[in-house]
Amino acid sequence: SSGINAEWPLRPGDSTAILLECNLGKLLLSCIYRSPSLNISQEDKLLNYFSSLNEVGDDIEKVFVGDFNFKHVSWLSGNVLGCPDSVNSSIVTEKKYMDIVQDFGLSWIITDQVTRRRVVIDSVQESLLDQIFCTDD
Repeated sequence: SSGINAEWPLRPGDSTAILLECNLGKLLLSCIYRSPSLNISQEDKLLNYFSSLNEVGDDIEKVFVGDFNFKHVSWLSGNVLGCPDSVNSSIVTEKKYMDIVQDFGLSWIITDQVTRRRVVIDSVQESLLDQIFCTDD
């Protein structure tokens, strides 16, 4: 195995990737945390990082795991919910990520399972904020 962080100077502090090599081929494994409180500069850095990891050679299988905090994505369809010409920054940003997912032919594994539960003022909130993306091969 070999670390690849040195090759990606845009690597945000809460995300990392490693390139694994074996007789069967190469696997890029990345763990990404997308904080809901990123500023515009941090969000752009993470978007560029996610995109640059996907630009690695076609002969490398890719798996991305993490907390993406995509609150507006329907994982059954892969569509970002909301008006297509929305100016809501969360919707616009999530669409940028999903465009990368679609542009690079990634699939997602979790479609309707709850990945987070928390109690807020006597009620349980459930959401799907964590996700696994991978190449189809």
